[in-house]
Amino acid sequence: MNEKEWLEESLINYFIEAMNNMHNSNYSVIVHRDRPDFIVEDKQQSTKFGVEITHLYYDNEEAKELLGHEHMTYSKVENIEHYINILNKLLHKKVHKVEGYDQSFNLILLVGVTSPLFTRNDFENSREDIIVPENKFSVICLVFFNELNQNWEDLMFIKQVCPVFR
Repeated sequence: MNEKEWLEESLINYFIEAMNNMHNSNYSVIVHRDRPDFIVEDKQQSTKFGVEITHLYYDNEEAKELLGHEHMTYSKVENIEHYINILNKLLHKKVHKVEGYDQSFNLILLVGVTSPLFTRNDFENSREDIIVPENKFSVICLVFFNELNQNWEDLMFIKQVCPVFR
């Protein structure tokens, strides 16, 4: 399993665990595919939804470093405004890409925030700068990675328009 697949698998597993704990449900992945990346179902409730996963990186160099393809070669000053800018571009891109997805069920967009520097609080403080274009996702959720613990550990819903979860 490559780093991207590991990130996707660990992110979906954390999200399902969090949703099951929050909603006393029994969701599990039934299909790992493309467009969307996963189909999740609670067989007891006959509830199904699709999950598209993407990751937010400060820039290409950070992505390569965090995915283990390069060692950090220089020091840079990062700022939350740049991350929010990249997030807004990523949301815009995903909104257009979702048009070609199977939409026979609700769709969720999970954005894995891999920043070793910025946390949910930083994004919450910048919430008014996050631009969520009109889209077909029922839920858009940022999921934050804790570099120290090497796990996903916090959710920030930036869109939730329908009761996907009971």
